[in-house]
Amino acid sequence: AFSLTALSLVACTDPGIVVRSSANSDPGSARNVCRVCNVARKPGTLHCHDCDCCVEGMDHHCPWTGKCVGQRNLCFFYTFLVSIVVNIFFVVAGVFV
Repeated sequence: AFSLTALSLVACTDPGIVVRSSANSDPGSARNVCRVCNVARKPGTLHCHDCDCCVEGMDHHCPWTGKCVGQRNLCFFYTFLVSIVVNIFFVVAGVFV
């Protein structure tokens, strides 16, 4: 149940998507503008071609959740991974006992 909760939190939490707006783009800092989204980006922000948006602190696009894993849901993703490893450990340990 804990693994499903962590997976739900990863899937339902905003990963840190940079909102597209005209106030967001700054023509003075052309180095930090996304070529696809045309928004001003902070350092560490990457464009996801699957989601077609820029994500702050983007780690990767997760095919199981259908979302990016970024700055705001990375801790939930790590919690999900740890819970899966613990579940696998108990399953394997239960087989040999």
